[in-house]
Amino acid sequence: MVTSSAILLAKFIEKGFLLRGAISFGQLYVNVENSLSLLLGKGLIDTYNQENAQEWAGCMINPEMSDVWKKLNSSWAMKSLIKSKDLIKYDIPFKKKEKQKENLYAINWVKYLSQPPKKIQYFLKKEKKKLYNEDSCIPGFNSSSAIKIDNTLTFLKKTQSIGT
Repeated sequence: MVTSSAILLAKFIEKGFLLRGAISFGQLYVNVENSLSLLLGKGLIDTYNQENAQEWAGCMINPEMSDVWKKLNSSWAMKSLIKSKDLIKYDIPFKKKEKQKENLYAINWVKYLSQPPKKIQYFLKKEKKKLYNEDSCIPGFNSSSAIKIDNTLTFLKKTQSIGT
């Protein structure tokens, strides 16, 4: 799931779509009746809250996942993802700074870019510039979007420096 998410993020970013996500674990209740689906559970709620709290284009791993992998006796899977640099420790940018936690695991989508990172940097900077040239009907939209782009650029640069 981690590698698939990294590839998905990279491909969407290359096409100009900035995505954000989270991977979590927990009970999930699924009920499908007459082509209607109902999903409920702690895992889904945690994932939604974590995704919504971030301020960048990227994907984080719920900090509880390392405990889950240990309980499932598959901590080797996490170690393998870290060694391959699909997962990297990173200070995930959050909208509310009091939620800021250091050294969480982020999915390294930069590793799966088929375009040079400089091209992605150019695209992001160009999109940020557009924000200030257009009037937004949502107060604060342009500045909050610019912060997300800056945080994504920071991740891109830091990830390049650790190698992929």
